[in-house]
Amino acid sequence: MTVHLLPHADPQFEKAVLLALSESLDSCSAVVDRAGRIVGTTAAWETFQGNNPFISGQGLGTSYVKVCQDLVHAPDPQIAGMAQELLRVLEGRLARLSADFVIAQEEGRQDYGCTILARPPGDDILAVLHIRDITDRKKAEAERTKLQAQLLQAQKMESLGTLAAGIAHEINTPTQYIGNNTTFLRDAFLESIALLRTVQAHLERIREGKGQGAAEAVQALAALEAGDVGYLEVEIPKAIRQTLEGVARVSKIVGAMKDFAHPGDEAATNVDLHRTIENTITVSQGEWKNMANLETELAPDLPMVPCFPGEISQVLLNLVVNAAHAIEARRSVSDAAELGLIRIGTRLLPGEVELWVSDNGTGIPAEIRDRIFDPFFTTKSVGKGSGQGLAIVRAIITQKHKGRILLESTPGKGSTFRIFLPLGSPSS
Repeated sequence: MTVHLLPHADPQFEKAVLLALSESLDSCSAVVDRAGRIVGTTAAWETFQGNNPFISGQGLGTSYVKVCQDLVHAPDPQIAGMAQELLRVLEGRLARLSADFVIAQEEGRQDYGCTILARPPGDDILAVLHIRDITDRKKAEAERTKLQAQLLQAQKMESLGTLAAGIAHEINTPTQYIGNNTTFLRDAFLESIALLRTVQAHLERIREGKGQGAAEAVQALAALEAGDVGYLEVEIPKAIRQTLEGVARVSKIVGAMKDFAHPGDEAATNVDLHRTIENTITVSQGEWKNMANLETELAPDLPMVPCFPGEISQVLLNLVVNAAHAIEARRSVSDAAELGLIRIGTRLLPGEVELWVSDNGTGIPAEIRDRIFDPFFTTKSVGKGSGQGLAIVRAIITQKHKGRILLESTPGKGSTFRIFLPLGSPSS
């Protein structure tokens, strides 16, 4: 049994200390007697290295009550609070304490779990203390929390995609018959106007002949003039044309939604990246149309790109929405009236394709540029961003597509995200 004991005249007391430590030989544990001294420790306690104020330098014979009393006044409020809780047990005001605490160190932070059990008043032992390094456990918990959040986000996006696809399908049918009926009305109106003009010309000939029926012809022509046929002949085709343009716009949005919300494929497929860009522009228009103009610079020689189309659509959407928010932030600070500018472009490179999205928004300060892809990191106000968008973007590009993503940014002038997708299969 690897333990350390403070010499004591009573062998029964030493036996009790040994028994108290025997249940925690592999942990960092100590026994405190009624005088408040540390009278027994495990080897881990004696050999512990680090700057944990509750352990380091606290060997046999140390007054642990005094240690805690001194730490109550520590500048670190968490250490002070922890010492206060330990004192409550040592002074008999609390039977058991189980808590976690953090100690900041130069190389980072260390997480500890502390359990202290008070002994009954008639016992010579005051309390048994166990302190554990739970840094790895905390890191694992944080990683699990991050993965759960990413899974939740993915499930949310999948649900929204399914919902959007269903809505698009439902909208598609009435849009089609509205368009068909409007086209029929346009053609029927043109035919009716032609017939009306034929009748008008016939009535004018009857009126000019001054024969039988001339009076009735005059009345009919007066009725036509009162009905302002000329105005209707100009304005009704214009209204029908605008209606058909609106229907075509709705059809384009519905088609883009159906393509955008299509479930991701198990394997990479050859994708028309330009069509994906056009669909993203269409479905995201509500985010940027009041904030910015959007221009494209698409390479004419771009081949089909092997990728996962659903994920690439999500990447593009996140970058376009971020660009719109950056422009909105710049305009709100400077009270600028003019619209910003978002640009999307593609370029063919040896063995890969470059896709870039740029904006003239606020830009990203150099001191946080390395953190923007970290999960839950966001510079946006509450309700504007979860800090997951760029983390998901990086995961999709680097992990799933084996590609690269680079950031170029100048504070006050804007940012450009450059994505490089290999022309080989991402799953290869």
